[in-house]
Amino acid sequence: MKQTKWQQNYEVYKKYLRNVATLYKTRQDLKMFIELLLSMATVIIFGLFAIKPTLVTIAKLYRQMTEKEETIKTMDQKISNLIKAKELYDSQTQNINLLNEAVPAEPEVHKFIRQIEGLSQKNGVNLTELSISDATIVGTEDTQEELDDDLVIIPENAQNIPVIIGATGDYSSLFSFISDLQILKRPIFFDISLVSISNEETAFSLTANITGRIVYINKNE
Repeated sequence: MKQTKWQQNYEVYKKYLRNVATLYKTRQDLKMFIELLLSMATVIIFGLFAIKPTLVTIAKLYRQMTEKEETIKTMDQKISNLIKAKELYDSQTQNINLLNEAVPAEPEVHKFIRQIEGLSQKNGVNLTELSISDATIVGTEDTQEELDDDLVIIPENAQNIPVIIGATGDYSSLFSFISDLQILKRPIFFDISLVSISNEETAFSLTANITGRIVYINKNE
């Protein structure tokens, strides 16, 4: 009966194994080498299974440490930026306070009225009218006509309060009063400014009629 190829290979391998087994039994050096080789293979295989979790843990810890180092660097940079911002804010506190007074978060009409009254006393002019929005402080109540937005451009998102100021005095006093209005801490956006001349008992008197707006920015909106 003819043997198949795998049966022939089996017989060859079987013969080799018998020869190795015989040599293993008869040769002490070969026996020691094979046992050493098997021992090393066993140690390597079990060592890999034992070390692999440790290596994975080490790699994970190293990755976490690297991420934390990057986070620390980012936080240090943010802290440095905050310190610089605080120093800049402290150095500009006076200017910031001045800006808050010039463009407040609330109308603060009472402060503006005191400033106008102070300017009139400083320059020796008489206030004939001081109207703010719908509240008339001095003089008769007039209807505030809607102003053309093209006349004066107010800051974006700013709320405006219509103002009407009337004052009389001589030329020098009135000129100084108007000049001070233009550099007032609470700025006025002038829309209309008219000056008229009247004759009272041989003395000429100038009257200034100023229409404008003061602004504030409501930060809560």
